[in-house]
Amino acid sequence: MEKTNVTAVSYLNTLPFVYGINTRIPKEDVFLSLDVPSECARKIIHHEVDFGLAPSGILNQILPQYNLMPYCIGADGAVSSVMLLSRVPMPDITKVYLDVDSRTSVLLVRLLAKHLWAISPEWVDQTVIHEAKEAESLLAIGDKAFALKGQFPYQWDLGLEWKKLTGLPFVFAVWVTRTYTFPQSRKVIEDALGYGVSHIQEAIDSCPEDKYRDIDLVTYLNHDIHYRMTETFRKGLDTFLEMVKELEQAG
Repeated sequence: MEKTNVTAVSYLNTLPFVYGINTRIPKEDVFLSLDVPSECARKIIHHEVDFGLAPSGILNQILPQYNLMPYCIGADGAVSSVMLLSRVPMPDITKVYLDVDSRTSVLLVRLLAKHLWAISPEWVDQTVIHEAKEAESLLAIGDKAFALKGQFPYQWDLGLEWKKLTGLPFVFAVWVTRTYTFPQSRKVIEDALGYGVSHIQEAIDSCPEDKYRDIDLVTYLNHDIHYRMTETFRKGLDTFLEMVKELEQAG
């Protein structure tokens, strides 16, 4: 197997995938880069990697140059780490600061605002939300969501809100491979991802004890996050992609 370039999201929810790759593939065979979702997206769009955890928000751009793999970051209801946080009730929200590290979550919150919450706030892009302590409302994703939850009296879990709107699970990111990738390489990567998903407790045990001391890792990784791209999750993904097309066409 030739050395394979892989990008994955640097958040807690990818821990089983990272554990599987690091455990099952010799380091000389793979270069694994852990990035924020927007950087994963850039590398995939520009064909800088052979395999990647692609944010769902870019799939309309990259298919069919890439093939979907049977592993994802999904939620069937509450996800706990993608949150709209606010100091005011939903009807009173006028401005939302967006964490643009994740285009997928930005698209999702805009879809929910339009189709479920019936609000039209001002959207403000922020790479790093310096205004978190003063912001009226903000979108927080990944590890940052855990840190910020306690600072806001009103909270909406975007995975749960999507389930209310569609009755379907949500796929935040899916593993993809470039179409030319050798079958042997794909099998090695898929086997490693599957190993990690099947050994979540081992992945948790591999973490430094103080790194996530305030998070219930067992519940989060075993129940909040779903890792296998089942038929129902694929339906949720397809629904999201169609709604994104409509949103972008509408401007």
